[in-house]
Amino acid sequence: VVGVDQIWARSSNWIDYLSAGAAESLQLTKRVLNEMIGEQLSTQLSSGAAAMATSLTTEAAVEGLTAFAEKRQPRFP
Repeated sequence: VVGVDQIWARSSNWIDYLSAGAAESLQLTKRVLNEMIGEQLSTQLSSGAAAMATSLTTEAAVEGLTAFAEKRQPRFP
């Protein structure tokens, strides 16, 4: 929760944070969240697990894990 005078600054920081990540990950997250609306918990968990498995096969995942192992910031494709 932020004060009214901080909304734009915090929003801008949040946008910068999200845009620094892998676009594929953000797209997949958005898709899964939209698909889960109104679903049972078991379906949500299955969808989340499937999305996680899919996300681990992307170039972004390889770069993220490599960057972590090399102790550097990732350079997403």
